[in-house]
Amino acid sequence: LPKVYVGEFAANGGAKRSLRAALAEAIFMIGFERNADVVVASSFAPLCNNVRGTQWAYNLVNLNSSRLFVLPSYHVQTLLSSALGAHTLPATLTPPYAQGVKAFSRRRGLSSSKPPQPRLTTAPPASRWIATASMDARARLVNLKLVNYAPNARPVDVAWSGE
Repeated sequence: LPKVYVGEFAANGGAKRSLRAALAEAIFMIGFERNADVVVASSFAPLCNNVRGTQWAYNLVNLNSSRLFVLPSYHVQTLLSSALGAHTLPATLTPPYAQGVKAFSRRRGLSSSKPPQPRLTTAPPASRWIATASMDARARLVNLKLVNYAPNARPVDVAWSGE
């Protein structure tokens, strides 16, 4: 397959600067990681905005002459980019699945040469969760990223296999 650059993405429908929009973007970006053999780069747009004169209402970084503020999407970008692995691992969501609004990154040290495979068990519905896992063999770490788009938080259990 040809390599892909995903340019100028943002969940800017209605120009709402919300955590929900940031979680939608996190789900989209996890798709990039799950397809890392094809997606080689991506960029959020619009990126920077002077609040005194703007063309777009939805910008990642907003500033004026004395202040700067960022959208929740900025924190999602920072969180997801802080734990990149060199190899994508299978991550399996098994029933029952959970509801909850949560995005996080978990790093786990490797104890053997065989990479672990995370299995996530939560409560219904399945459509509210997305996950990805990757391995950084040099740092001997496995990165697990979960996004839950449901309206309330629920616990999730993570089981590792393959060690």
